[in-house]
Amino acid sequence: QSVADTVFVHCSAGAFNYSKHPNKSPPVYGDNVLTIQDVYGTPGFCFVGSFFGRLEAMGDVLSDDEKSFMCLAPQADASEAVPPLGPSGGDIGAISENHGLVQRVRNLEKWLNVPELKGWLEGHRLFNLGHLEAKQMVGIVEQIMEVLLEVGLVGT
Repeated sequence: QSVADTVFVHCSAGAFNYSKHPNKSPPVYGDNVLTIQDVYGTPGFCFVGSFFGRLEAMGDVLSDDEKSFMCLAPQADASEAVPPLGPSGGDIGAISENHGLVQRVRNLEKWLNVPELKGWLEGHRLFNLGHLEAKQMVGIVEQIMEVLLEVGLVGT
């Protein structure tokens, strides 16, 4: 395989942080297209890429709609001016239902409810919680979701 046949991806590329979709990001999975998006954030796109690969490797176990439902990405705030380099999912500021942290926790909660993914996450070297047992991951997510529910950032 030659360099001309290889795609190189820089992890800080703005295209991966929904800069091409300032109003609303398309679903990750749809019509034979995979739109790479930041669906977890830290530890970054190496993990996110491996996650998309894992979903693809599961074949038809999950539909494209089910996969996209598990891959929420932060949405740009249409009321704010778009920065020169595009919107950022790493903004620090007021937390909302579309904030990257909230989206990540909601995604992780869904992933941990799929046995094949729960087992795959446990021990995953690129996953920031991979050093924990799955039941510990579930406990952390439950605690965070409890707080998010309490303050009205997520529904039941």
